[in-house]
Amino acid sequence: MFKNKRWMLIGDYNEILEGEEHSGFEDSPRIPQDMRDFQDDTRYCKLTNLGYQGSYFTWCNKREGGLIFKKLDRVLVNEEWLHNLPAYCESGGCSDHLRCRIK
Repeated sequence: MFKNKRWMLIGDYNEILEGEEHSGFEDSPRIPQDMRDFQDDTRYCKLTNLGYQGSYFTWCNKREGGLIFKKLDRVLVNEEWLHNLPAYCESGGCSDHLRCRIK
């Protein structure tokens, strides 16, 4: 049913895929189990990040002390989507996340 179909999964995954997607990863370079599970799931489903333009980090805790940035929002696609148009993540709105759109 899903074989050879284009998959696009867009959203706030509440987890990073790589250490550099967290502004404080160098201070605490441990890989939590949730991050490993997310990596395993995306690998198993052969999903990859669709390229986008905009800020690298898509979430901020907006605190004055202990400011944290992460890339939590993403567009994941399978191989059938890889050569399509990119996604764009941009600021705006009242959320603590950037909004992402496909052009």
